Amino acid sequence: MSNPLPTLLKALRARLAPNALWASRAYLGIAPAQVQMPFVVYDVLEAIEENRINPPDPLIVVQVKCLSDQASVALDCAAQIVTLLNDQGAQDVGNGVPGDTAWQISTITLEEHVLMLEQFANAADIWHAGAIFRVRMYRK
Repeated sequence: MSNPLPTLLKALRARLAPNALWASRAYLGIAPAQVQMPFVVYDVLEAIEENRINPPDPLIVVQVKCLSDQASVALDCAAQIVTLLNDQGAQDVGNGVPGDTAWQISTITLEEHVLMLEQFANAADIWHAGAIFRVRMYRK
């Protein structure tokens, strides 16, 4: 059985990459050192097999957030992230995030918003703002 994670990560990268707010600065996991702000990072928090149906039906929880030294910019980016991803699976109204020949991204559901302030003694504060999404996928 093929792994659905590469399909999802490729789809997220494509959906997040060209954007007026963060340009193409969207990274899996960790951004490069000294990258220009704002930028987006996305991570897989959980991947389970739901076993609700006979074919594989993974449920994957992802966090997508923007980092900026300005709260207003981070919050604007977070709103854009929600617009780009929430309800954009094949069974959702938006149908904007495609799968591939093996996997269908069925639903993408906003689960919760993320907001965090990272403070440093001798450097600028960094705001993290974004969301956590539940992604249901099905094998084609």
